[in-house]
Amino acid sequence: MPYEYVVKGRNHLIPEFIDRYNNSGKIRCENFNQLTVAHELNKSDWYEVDEALIDKNDPNCVWRKAVKLKRNKGSRCYRETIFEMWSPARAIALYCLFNLPTRGQQILWLDSGEADKFKLICNGYKSIELDDKSHIVPDFKWVKNDNPLVGLQKTDNQGVLHKDGDNFVMFVNTNKTGKPYYSPYIPERLVPWLIRLRDWQTKYNPIKEPTRWTDVHFDKHIKPSNAVLTNRGTQCFLFRNPGAGNRNTDTNNYQPLKQNIFANSLAKVLYEIQDDKTPLARKRGSQYTSIYSPHTMRVSLITSLVLYGDVPLHILMKVVGHSQIMMTLHYTKMTHSNMASVLTIGEKKALERSAEHKQALMMENKIHEHKEELVIPVNSALKNPDWPQSSVLFFDYGLCPYGATECSNGGDRDVSSSSKSTPAYSAVSAGYLGKQNCFRCRHFVTGIPFYIGLLAKGNEIAEARQYVSNKVCSLNSKIEHMDVMIYKLESKGQVVSPEVRLKHKRLSNLLEQEQVRHDALGCDILSIFKLLRQTLTLFDKEEQSKSKVPLVLNTNSLSINLEEVSHHQALAEVCENAEIFLSADSNTALPRRSSSLDKMLLRNGFPAQFIHLSEDNQLKVGNQMTQLMLARLGGWGELNHVLDGKRPIDSISLQESDKLVPLSEEIQMILAKTKLLEEE
Repeated sequence: MPYEYVVKGRNHLIPEFIDRYNNSGKIRCENFNQLTVAHELNKSDWYEVDEALIDKNDPNCVWRKAVKLKRNKGSRCYRETIFEMWSPARAIALYCLFNLPTRGQQILWLDSGEADKFKLICNGYKSIELDDKSHIVPDFKWVKNDNPLVGLQKTDNQGVLHKDGDNFVMFVNTNKTGKPYYSPYIPERLVPWLIRLRDWQTKYNPIKEPTRWTDVHFDKHIKPSNAVLTNRGTQCFLFRNPGAGNRNTDTNNYQPLKQNIFANSLAKVLYEIQDDKTPLARKRGSQYTSIYSPHTMRVSLITSLVLYGDVPLHILMKVVGHSQIMMTLHYTKMTHSNMASVLTIGEKKALERSAEHKQALMMENKIHEHKEELVIPVNSALKNPDWPQSSVLFFDYGLCPYGATECSNGGDRDVSSSSKSTPAYSAVSAGYLGKQNCFRCRHFVTGIPFYIGLLAKGNEIAEARQYVSNKVCSLNSKIEHMDVMIYKLESKGQVVSPEVRLKHKRLSNLLEQEQVRHDALGCDILSIFKLLRQTLTLFDKEEQSKSKVPLVLNTNSLSINLEEVSHHQALAEVCENAEIFLSADSNTALPRRSSSLDKMLLRNGFPAQFIHLSEDNQLKVGNQMTQLMLARLGGWGELNHVLDGKRPIDSISLQESDKLVPLSEEIQMILAKTKLLEEE
């Protein structure tokens, strides 16, 4: 989704300013009573209450009278006037979705901080001087928490607004495949609304004790193990709904909202902000549908923060988490403006041949004739027209003006340096390429001639990151199992052996090492993504000027996207690129892709084949077989099912025809040819 609609959607739901009642200007939006759009999100947000519970002087208490049909046993229906209050939980959760690149379910499991010793309050707004300008910002302050829940949780400071000295950070108490994490990144506009929701829950929807994770009602596909739930202990869920159906009757606690609360409400907001040129959602009766899901919001926010946000990459990687992501180059043909296609193998090869030609021209001392096709840093040596060609080192994905000799000062500016006239820089951060990590180096130059090679390298790193992610998940699982075991021993007063303590420490050290690798690779991916997006602007300039032909896609509009894909698709992408690009390396992906294909063959009555092939033939035959199955099964959706063993090879074919050879027979022919290759 274009980022402009993300901004438009959140401002529609909760605007910064609203009109005064007499239309005499604007006032700041500061209470739930002013959120007229949010009041209409969903009828179930209104619930019946006793009039005594309503504080008519509280602007955050939204209430109304309603006439409801009721029936006594054995009598006719009658009308009764009732009082209803509005729960802001859904609206604020959706507002979080418009602001935080965090998974929807993680948002709904955030802790309110009602049991913490301190709570953050907002004392209105204050003026501060920043960059010689006055700015109006919220006036936040930490005070002692007077909630009776204080101290009832095993660990203090669990709220989403986490106390960090006099400041605060965002605490995400759950993570799909890892431990909770802290993030300095949280939009300031969001914080006052989180505070208001916390206070509203305390006043109008209080709980007697924190909710046990073991009492939470999970959907089957997201339920953690009992050991993990036990280890999590208790939580004061911020997004709990006061409706009777959401109460756990056994413990008198409330359940957190489930992720399905986003679907209709998100589509409704998108429907209300769309225009004729860009339809975002549809309405059928009282229901709204949209092709843009909560996941779309996450991807849009991550993309915008990479490109435009002043958020350090290592912090952003915490938000991205452990998803298998891949950078996909799409092109939209001008004659079919609504049709976007992923580059085919043939188009990749054509791009690579064109790129090689341009790189060859540059190496022939013509680099300065192609500067308009390069993303050149502001203080780059290439700005000097007399810079010697012999100093330039070329790669498939870019070039280094210094011949890889200035990596020691290619990093961020050293703020501790006392020299103002000659700024000092740290060494470039290590990553996938080691200490010579071009993608995060301030000297690195790339551009149109290197675009497709850079894209291939980015997806190679993305797959390598997923491999590390799997190791992180495995180590996390082992540590959590040991945490539960140690907790049980200590709770019974039993001694935990030194061997167990030592093993736990070793696992924790290994986990820390792998997490450092995981974050470093993630930063590389986002750096490459940013470089690719910068290069796209050069394509646009080339197209407008018509002075040169930008590779082979001068008739197309390009776009680059971050997408979550299956493990099989990521492996296939790396292996496919390894046959096309010199810089591509499939050493880690190829064995796992071959193992996956062998398992598929065994499940479908074929002998394992790839284990007996050379690496070159594993690559060629695997790519050939993957392309065949994609063509016959109609895409990765069905192919993933076949590779996962959920369907046999011949169960589905989009081109159902008696004339077609069964897919299994075509695979048999490929395997027969493979044997001949090996014998040669």
